[in-house]
Amino acid sequence: MYFADLRNFRIRRVDIGTGIITTYVGSGIGAMLADTVGDNGPATTAEITPFDLCIDSCGNMFFNGETNVRAVTASGPGLAVCAPPSLGTSPQPSPRERELSVWPNPTSGDITIQSPEAGSFVVYNMVGHQVAAYKVASGATDVRLPAALAGGVYMGVYKADDGGMQQMVRVVIIPIRLNNSA
Repeated sequence: MYFADLRNFRIRRVDIGTGIITTYVGSGIGAMLADTVGDNGPATTAEITPFDLCIDSCGNMFFNGETNVRAVTASGPGLAVCAPPSLGTSPQPSPRERELSVWPNPTSGDITIQSPEAGSFVVYNMVGHQVAAYKVASGATDVRLPAALAGGVYMGVYKADDGGMQQMVRVVIIPIRLNNSA
């Protein structure tokens, strides 16, 4: 199990069997402006300010900091923190054109995902288990979250089909309460 230890600028791993807590990512120094110090190096030397995190089905961890989403890759020797892939050297769209939006948020089940490019939107619970996955078109895509999801906070990870853009967003689900009074 993993959790963001914001006060100590680390992501911690809890061994469920022994209860031992170890540092998985972060040096203990917060990343306030650049959010890139330590990228492409050992995960425990990265300067991070982790707010939310999730793990995809390949074991890659995504977490958001002060200014961007960062990743810890599961492949290769050791762990490395990196920024998600850039959009390349072609002319960059404005930040507003690159922005991912999910609304309404909080929601009771139906959401609209506004994405700048076609891609995928995967929803994870806070334990890191995938609970839903959707293909999204460029522009607005309406989706219905699974009715079985309990109220709470979930992480949505958007990945463009061309691999160029990745973004994480918090999705809050509010259970529907019916008023049965006459």
